[in-house]
This record gives sequence, structure tokens and C-alpha cells, in this order.
Amino acid sequence: MDAISQSQSEAIGLLQQNVSALNVKDRTFAQSLVDQFQKKQSLSDKQMFWVEKLASRAMGIPDFTMASVDVGGFSGVIELFNKAAANLKYPAIAMSLPGGQGVKLKLLGTLSKHAGSVSVCDFGPFGANKYYGRVSKDGQWFPASDAALIKDELTAMLTKLAKCPARVAAEYGKMSGHCCFCMSPLTDKKSTEVGYGKICAKQWGLAWGTEVKAA
Repeated sequence: MDAISQSQSEAIGLLQQNVSALNVKDRTFAQSLVDQFQKKQSLSDKQMFWVEKLASRAMGIPDFTMASVDVGGFSGVIELFNKAAANLKYPAIAMSLPGGQGVKLKLLGTLSKHAGSVSVCDFGPFGANKYYGRVSKDGQWFPASDAALIKDELTAMLTKLAKCPARVAAEYGKMSGHCCFCMSPLTDKKSTEVGYGKICAKQWGLAWGTEVKAA
């Protein structure tokens, strides 16, 4: 058994030992994670996040990961998403931190427990991506455990985004040469100047061909 599998096995064992201390809903979820591990001998990073979270909850360890950080009102960001939602099924904003870590923001839909908030993840595929937490409309960011090592950088980025959503998102496109919305390469001068392509500009209700002044 490699080091990762050993670590996961130990976490699963800890959860099994304390699962009876959880409420019925958490106990059911915890058991499903245990069953999946026993079947596959491995879990995704997101599943392991919940294994560790539920184990801590069962042992009565306080959950410090959900202490919120005020990054400023996020209504402008959400308004931007709402405009795009009229044209796109899954609108997203793609950015990156100074260290190069990719950050993708998505608006949580009506089926989510936190509908109307914005989720913050990395560029990984769904189910295998790193979850950095969520931001409420009033600008309260609830960091997840995956954000621990980059919390300061994320706080700075989200604070800038809250002040001027489209302009700050477009900065990523200008620097990376990829659209800040669909992540496609920017291949013409106008798109490179604003940080997103002509089609995305229309879908997100933004100007195209001149630098974004405000949003």
C-alpha cells in the first residue's frame, strides 16, 4: 500500500471508529464514503475532505475551515453571472493566483444548499478538483481546507474581484492569453486587449474591442 492509500485508510478507520457519534444524515453519508473506499481502495481529494471533516465532527473537534472572511460585497460578481446565465448553461470565470494556481468561479444553482453563492475551485474536472470554498452575495468567503496554503492569495484576489468583477477577471485573460470566461486561446488583437473573445463578450453582456473601464 502506497503512502496516499495508507493515509486514506487511516482516515477511513478513524471515521469508522467514531461514526456512531454523528447524526443520522451525516452517518449515512459517512457510511457511503467508507463503502466506496472499501470497494475501490481509494477516494478523490473532495471525498477525503469529507472523510476528514466528518471524522473531526464525530470526535467533537471544532470546524475551523468555515470561519468566514469578508472580501467585500459580491453582488457585482453575481450580477455578471446572472447576465451570462441567460446565454450559458454553466458560466464560469477563470483566473489564476500569482503562484500560478488556477481558480475557477461558478454560481451555485437552485439545487445547491447555498444557491446564489459563488463556488471557488481549481481547474480540475468535477469530482477531482480542489474546492476552495464559496462566497456569499454579501461577500463572506467561507474557505475550505484545500484553501489553507493559499488563503492570503485567494483573499486578495476575491477582494479585487468584488470591487470590479469584469475588469479584474479580464486581467487574467490579458496576462495569460486565454479568455477569462471560456479559457480558449485569444487569437486576435481586440480579444487580447480586453482579456476575452467577442462571443464571450456578447454572452456576458460586456463591451468588446476597447478596454473594460468598469463593471
